[in-house]
Amino acid sequence: MTGEEIARAMNARLVGARLPAVSGFSIDSRTLQPGDMFFAIKGPKFDGHDFLHSAFQKGAAAAVVSELRPEISTNNSQLQVRDTTEALQTLAREYRRVWARTVVAVTGSAGKTTTKTFITAVLSRRFRVYANAGNLNNHFGLPLSLLRMPPETEIAVLEMGMSALGEIAALCRIAEPNAGVITNVQPVHLEFFDSVEQIAQAKLELAEYLESSGVWVYNADDPLLARRAAVFKGKMIAFGTGPAAEIQAGDIRILESVRTSFLLRLGGSRQQVELPMAGRYFVYNFLAAAAVAFWLGMNIDEIAAAAASLSPAPMRGQIIRMSNSVAVIDDSYNSNPAALREVAASAAALTGYRRRIAVLGEMLELGRESRRFHYEAGRELGRLGFDWIIGVRGNAAAILEGARESGVPETQVRFFEDSEQAAEFAAQLCRAGDLLLVKGSRGTRMDKVVERLTALYGSGVHS
Repeated sequence: MTGEEIARAMNARLVGARLPAVSGFSIDSRTLQPGDMFFAIKGPKFDGHDFLHSAFQKGAAAAVVSELRPEISTNNSQLQVRDTTEALQTLAREYRRVWARTVVAVTGSAGKTTTKTFITAVLSRRFRVYANAGNLNNHFGLPLSLLRMPPETEIAVLEMGMSALGEIAALCRIAEPNAGVITNVQPVHLEFFDSVEQIAQAKLELAEYLESSGVWVYNADDPLLARRAAVFKGKMIAFGTGPAAEIQAGDIRILESVRTSFLLRLGGSRQQVELPMAGRYFVYNFLAAAAVAFWLGMNIDEIAAAAASLSPAPMRGQIIRMSNSVAVIDDSYNSNPAALREVAASAAALTGYRRRIAVLGEMLELGRESRRFHYEAGRELGRLGFDWIIGVRGNAAAILEGARESGVPETQVRFFEDSEQAAEFAAQLCRAGDLLLVKGSRGTRMDKVVERLTALYGSGVHS
């Protein structure tokens, strides 16, 4: 888009110098590149207008502002609008319409980043695909992602995050997806919602947008999504392991701690598939990718062939083999009860390890029932046979209580107030042949546990 088209799309008034060519877009003066258009976003804790001088010093081509600051020279180009956030979103929607190709939106309570990564990898075997970075999935990040999308892109795969009703609907109005994937609905963000059903309502805003025009890809094994599918009026594709799934996985097996094998059923065809990672939850991520690829005309041979090149996103289920013969499942990016249950079950199914040790941070944003969720997680870990359980911060203490109730000895549980203390203890505890599962909500910084182990014992091999 030309400078004039950009200004027209935002209904902006040009102030100062004539608008030069724009090569990129930014809302952060610290990472701004020369030639970028800087949006002076007003947030609850900051005002981008305070960084206008810095942005122009770093080579901003122009700035989008809602107020004019006297210290900014008229030699600079400014586009004045009523609201800079609204202008960013409006411009992104206009660019999406000018580009006018296929957008695949991905949301869900767990697994959306890995699903987006798998969709991108599978589709890239035939199409030019662009995906937003994992943290650029909100009302700022998603429009920025669209604006940064190369014009030659054929398919955009965009992750959508949310923490309140109405947010997914707002993102749909910007991205105007042609297809949407909902991975699952689980008890996350309950601090902001009254129930899991309300979380489902928020996630299903994507399905509602697609009902009249588009295709909804959903997990048929999720009861809340299956219930909505029963009354859905539009085109939909179900994936899962049960008979209701059009894209189906059967005979799922974890092989040699590093691979997962299953039989893929798709469009009347069958194909044996091996994923180069261990865990049933990765199968669901792949099935979602297979459903999107099938909708776009890819055949089962192409889809199955893509499996060998897949890998989990960083801190989302990677197995790191340390030089001291300890294996670490790094799932430290985030956590919720369902995701913890899935990765713990997969870890318990891995064979050939001397001991299983779980280092678990508190699961945040679970609301009034947080302690119960943690307690039940501890009971499940005990039933799965974990030898040691280490809890980090707050309600993670209830994980230890549940673990003791299910038979884990008192001498084999520990609680720490922060991840750095837990990291030191885990580093001294682990021995050759041990398997460590590291997981927790982002705010607990469980990645520090992995960093400490890596610093002591070497980065090893990622798988």
